Amino acid sequence: MVDDPNAGADKTLDEPSNADLLTDDDLGDELEGEDAEAADERSRVTPSLKPGVLTRVWERICAPFARMKLPPWNLRTFAWLLLGLIVLTFLISNWSPMRFYMFGRGIELPKSVAIIVLLGVGFLGGWLARAPKPEEDE
Repeated sequence: MVDDPNAGADKTLDEPSNADLLTDDDLGDELEGEDAEAADERSRVTPSLKPGVLTRVWERICAPFARMKLPPWNLRTFAWLLLGLIVLTFLISNWSPMRFYMFGRGIELPKSVAIIVLLGVGFLGGWLARAPKPEEDE
């Protein structure tokens, strides 16, 4: 006794199953290890013309910039950019020269450079005088 009326029917007209379908994603699954690497090497195409000198120089200059990842645009990035513009405006507005005396010698330099140098010396002194962090015992 047969429960399925189509059990004896010709299966050549049936729709293909998912196992019968082959997609592009399945191609990499069939090749494993060295075979996949060899297939990748064979599939590369080289141009028929060599790039000129200017093109090679331009590509060499642009290569580091192509790998650079830009920061996400959020409120924090905007705040840092705004702070940088305020500091730049401050530096430009204080570019008038001043006489700076140190160890009995007078040096004439812009105010903004003197401010940056003095802040840098203070930061360096504080960094060198800081107490080391205690080691954490686990």
